[in-house]
Amino acid sequence: MAQQDFNNFKLRLQEWKETHSEEYDLFEEEMHSKDAFGYEKIMSLAVRLVPAYQKLINQKANQGTFDDVSDIENLFAENKLAQTILNEFENSDKNSIVPAMLYWLYFGKSFERMVEEGEELRRTQGISYLNKFVIKSTIDILRKKSS
Repeated sequence: MAQQDFNNFKLRLQEWKETHSEEYDLFEEEMHSKDAFGYEKIMSLAVRLVPAYQKLINQKANQGTFDDVSDIENLFAENKLAQTILNEFENSDKNSIVPAMLYWLYFGKSFERMVEEGEELRRTQGISYLNKFVIKSTIDILRKKSS
């Protein structure tokens, strides 16, 4: 995406937010809820758009390695996930989480909130070692990607 196209995209996101503030506030609230409902919605969207993602995540969990996510990035690139999400943004219906998710990712405190949520989950009683490992790896990846 050229810089001008990217700037226009961000402007359209801001225009969407101005006319859909209640939808965005609800999405943001879901992302801050303790039940991780918002994250589950995003994961479901990713699996719906790239079904092989679920299998890859399961493989990585079974191998116990999330340090390198290049295979996930390659899978998304091969399946043109970014273009699919942009198309869904441009043609979204009122039930789509895509506009709110994109606004949250570009203008919200998405990385900060994902790290906070991960840290909270790691401290939860009864969470398995594997889940703690996956969460720690995810936090490390988020920190690298956000800098």
